[in-house]
Amino acid sequence: MKKTLSFIRYVSILTCSFAFLLLACKSPKYTKKKDLEDTQSDSLGNTPFQFQFEGKKYAGLLDIPNGIKTKSLIVLVPGSGKTKVFTGKWNYELRKNLNSIGIATFAYDKSGCGKSEGEFDYNQSIDNSSDELLAAIKELRKQKIPGSQNIGLWGISRAGWICPLAISKNQKIKYWISVSGPNNLGNMYHLLTTNWAIQGKSKGEVENLGKEWLAGLTIQRTGGTYSEYMDATPTLQQDKFIKKLRGEYNEDRFLSYQNYLIESDVVFDEETGLQIMIEGFEETLEQIKIPVLAIFGEKDSQVDWKETISLYQKTIAKNSSLTIKTLSDCNHNILTCETGGFDENYKVLKEKGLGETCDEYFETIKSWLADKI
Repeated sequence: MKKTLSFIRYVSILTCSFAFLLLACKSPKYTKKKDLEDTQSDSLGNTPFQFQFEGKKYAGLLDIPNGIKTKSLIVLVPGSGKTKVFTGKWNYELRKNLNSIGIATFAYDKSGCGKSEGEFDYNQSIDNSSDELLAAIKELRKQKIPGSQNIGLWGISRAGWICPLAISKNQKIKYWISVSGPNNLGNMYHLLTTNWAIQGKSKGEVENLGKEWLAGLTIQRTGGTYSEYMDATPTLQQDKFIKKLRGEYNEDRFLSYQNYLIESDVVFDEETGLQIMIEGFEETLEQIKIPVLAIFGEKDSQVDWKETISLYQKTIAKNSSLTIKTLSDCNHNILTCETGGFDENYKVLKEKGLGETCDEYFETIKSWLADKI
């Protein structure tokens, strides 16, 4: 497989600074709750658990149901960016709901985050992330953690690329819950055009800005000059939204990203001009033979959820049980919102009684899992 670009790297470089495998060493044993440090949530088990991947220790938290039989274990796979799993707060309500029906959960911090060793890498490939996930699953099974005989995956956003690859490499994964999953192409064009429309730009203005962005990317990836890029993107350079995402843009940053694209042999779809995140992704999805639940927020402005639904129906539905659920007034993170815009202010939403987990989200998951565990 050619090198693929992680979603966060794609976003951060295309917007130019947007802050948006092999087990090694002796297998570590998981620590009992009494040894937990720096964890602020105490309603769940919050048991530290470690595994090794590429010579580094990864640290996470296990939550095992208390007082009821553990029937399954779900590994929670995050989206882009740094993680804060070890605070015990990340996805707290989801973990609590899963524990209530006899499902253990495990979530771990990415390299360089929390108590995981190494440095956080925006460049980590999707393929490497899937191997990292499989290393965690291997250790959970090796130590016979309750529920590990029946492991499923929950993943959001970028995890929609990671989980299918992991499933294709490990036939023992039993089911997959995909939340706000992307299709096979980079989604920056969708994010930009959708948010421009949310901000009140006319259809013509959005189309023009989108054409300039694509033209600029084409110049960059095909070895064009910074001067050519500037000439092709006069309106884009003045746009407040992209300025907010990428900050000031200059020739050094243009050349840095251009060098990355050329040297890394990043693959693009010639019809759309967008990056192909995983080559052969349709074939990967078609090979899935386990039950899949796909949940989307209908006001998601970050991924083209309608395109993802079409892709899943075309591929996953061929050979496995596919359940699709869309939630109205929900954004990319399945929180209630007004517009779903990328820069929607959550403090303001909270003041309006919004910004909370969408109704039906947890019940949809629990109901779907009822006959899977």
